[in-house]
Amino acid sequence: MTGNGSNPTVEEQIATLTAQMAASAERLQALEVENTAIRAANEELRTLVDGVVPDSATLEHPVPTSNDDHDVDRPIRRVPGNPVAPEANPVDHQNRPTLQTARVEIDLNDVPARNEAVNEHEQPVDQQPDNVPKAIMSLQSTPGLVKPGPNLHLSANLEFSRRFAEMEALIQRIPGVPAPIKKSTANSFADSPFVDAIALMEMPKKFNFRNMKQYEGTTDPNDHIAQYKQRMFTAAIPRDLREACMCKAFGSSLSGPALQWYTNLPNNSIDSFAQLTDTFVEQFASSRKLEKLSDDLYTITQWTGENLRAYVGRFNREKVQIPHCNQATAIYAFRKGLRFDSDLYKELTKYPSRTMEDVLAKAWAQIKWEEDEANFVGKANSSYYGGC
Repeated sequence: MTGNGSNPTVEEQIATLTAQMAASAERLQALEVENTAIRAANEELRTLVDGVVPDSATLEHPVPTSNDDHDVDRPIRRVPGNPVAPEANPVDHQNRPTLQTARVEIDLNDVPARNEAVNEHEQPVDQQPDNVPKAIMSLQSTPGLVKPGPNLHLSANLEFSRRFAEMEALIQRIPGVPAPIKKSTANSFADSPFVDAIALMEMPKKFNFRNMKQYEGTTDPNDHIAQYKQRMFTAAIPRDLREACMCKAFGSSLSGPALQWYTNLPNNSIDSFAQLTDTFVEQFASSRKLEKLSDDLYTITQWTGENLRAYVGRFNREKVQIPHCNQATAIYAFRKGLRFDSDLYKELTKYPSRTMEDVLAKAWAQIKWEEDEANFVGKANSSYYGGC
């Protein structure tokens, strides 16, 4: 029989269907081989599941149920005339669990008893039978699986603490969400930043801390330390207890952010008052006043209409704030700050002074003369206008 036109003949159709059936049979055979390998791997995994505890972070449930296993073992019925016509799709090879992704669901309440049983029959890795696949031997280091042992509960607690800290860090990064309130430990009342030699020292019964302005962290810390030392020196404290008392009482002179810093010092981190003050100054170094130099005196000049007494007072207030003021610089800066037409400027230019005391002596003499002259002029004007 022949066909007309472009229609294939019956022989050609039979040949095409035969080729398709042969190709389908080859694919089906390959799938069955793959299914057999997967079932063997699952059986080997089940034999070791009693010695494996799933990690809570990666616990999954892709292991097929008993119904799935029956579906896998059910034979495929071939229908004549149809290359591939199974009753049901036995295996989804895309979702089939592999040895790396399989996880086991077990009752965590049964973990201690199973751990003891596994530890009794546990063998070293180097003594395992040679026929155990390498993939099964590497389960001990597989992510998400924890080998049971005597430190299982400790490891679980450490893992939980780590994950809880990560969760808190994530919460703190969420905008508008307040940070979780930290819980205090039961023995936090006994925390002390001082070593035992200071922390266990008893304070004198008659010790009374002197009232002073509390430090908040906005002013110079060196000024606060100097004031604190002066107050403590006036208290009657035995010499052998002085350092311990100065360390313990230092927190009473703080408030606000400074007190929070003091209470958050690490335990057993301070062993002397010198270390405490150094740490204190380093913490609040941004609040320190800039150290003034002798050259800063050149910025002080006598204003127009300002009398000599006011200028001398301003100059002295700046000079005493300079720790190591150069005397020659102070003398020259004082003269350059005077008005050019003033009598004191003329006198210091004609007769230079070698000491600051000599300069101030001449200045106070000039101040006395100017004030006497002003008083005389005032009285004269009063008499003149009063007589009129």
